[in-house]
Amino acid sequence: MGIDMSKAKEVKLKLLHAASDTPQSLSLSVLDTNTMLEIRKKVMQRLGETSLSQCKLVKRLATGGFQGLADDERLNKRRELLFLGRNLTEDDKPPVSEKKAKPVAEDDKLSASEKKAKPVAEVAAPKSASKVSNIKAKLNPPPRARRAAQPRELELQITHLLEADQQLRMGVSSDFLVRELKELIVAELGHGSPSSIILSSSGDDALRDELPLSSYERQIEGGLLIAGIELIPKKRKPQQVVLKLVHAANAGQSLSLTLDDSCSILQLRQEAMHRLNEKDLKNCKVVKRHGNGYASLPDGESLNGRTELLFLGRDLPSASGTTSNRNSDKELSLQELLKLLEDVYDAVRNETFQKSIERMKTEIRSNPSKARAMIGPIFASACSEPMRKRQLPVSKKGFDDLFARIWELRGRQDIVDSTREIEGLLGVEAGGWFGIDGSN
Repeated sequence: MGIDMSKAKEVKLKLLHAASDTPQSLSLSVLDTNTMLEIRKKVMQRLGETSLSQCKLVKRLATGGFQGLADDERLNKRRELLFLGRNLTEDDKPPVSEKKAKPVAEDDKLSASEKKAKPVAEVAAPKSASKVSNIKAKLNPPPRARRAAQPRELELQITHLLEADQQLRMGVSSDFLVRELKELIVAELGHGSPSSIILSSSGDDALRDELPLSSYERQIEGGLLIAGIELIPKKRKPQQVVLKLVHAANAGQSLSLTLDDSCSILQLRQEAMHRLNEKDLKNCKVVKRHGNGYASLPDGESLNGRTELLFLGRDLPSASGTTSNRNSDKELSLQELLKLLEDVYDAVRNETFQKSIERMKTEIRSNPSKARAMIGPIFASACSEPMRKRQLPVSKKGFDDLFARIWELRGRQDIVDSTREIEGLLGVEAGGWFGIDGSN
């Protein structure tokens, strides 16, 4: 199914230089149906550039490098792209609208009579030679113009020539020039100058700036040595971000916090605990969805640009600014409790839940003390729907009330049997979850 060009609309596109020491950008009007090749040509015309290879549109790879966007790829909904090549005209400076006037050739200054007076060989020979050389140049482009027919991603291991403990790994497309690789290294580290960098495979044979990396694939496989720059990233000053915690069991409850973008999950939990006047860190968990349940995020993990995360534990402020307490005083009858435990049993028996539990069983058996921390989010997820169906709050207080009610009726054999069945599915020993060991 083709694209309806009649529905194309004009949009503002901003280009950001991916490897400049100082911020460089360029804004231009394009159609949202334009291809990358069409946009590159527009940029080339806007900048007064004569070489299309100096106007690349790229994307950042997960490995840290860049890869060129396909020429036939369309802009669609994107309004900002990364650029590599020549310097960009900054948005606050007037664009280049005209090429510099060519110097008047000596022949053009001569009058018609003077041109006729010149020997034929003196005028015609250079023009003829020039045409031949131009044709040859088109048929046999110099080495710097040759690129790999099918670019592929290269995984580079770069080691400092004098400091072997300084290393850098990055991915880059094989059709990038050595000069462009140097620009990427500077962009990755946040300091240095591409012109001062020397890359080699042994310390002697420096890679030539004008050649594509595909020319050096054998050398690259063994790793590259670098000189002229320290492979130590420039420390960036942390920036303040607003992060929103949404309660995993009640989407109507949330909490917004202002933090450094470099903070860890543990620091986030501590800040939430402080804001909520909570005394126990265990009641402030940051989680992610895992199958039908949830898994806690590691305390040492960083935010990584995320601005919204799921929360489990105590209640968060509701949309009205208060803490939800709806139906918190409702007490279940014996029959209601038995039916709820039956629904929880069915939920835990679900194949997806069981796959999640199987992955944890080995660690739980080797360290039973971790059982509650690991299974808690899964159990909470299994209870959520049965509790909502009975208009019970899916919150810390709601779970506390549920466990308290089970404890009150611990002497009944039907309650003991129901809790044992659920504990068996959770992979814990009898009494290891609900605390009813038979002697109560």
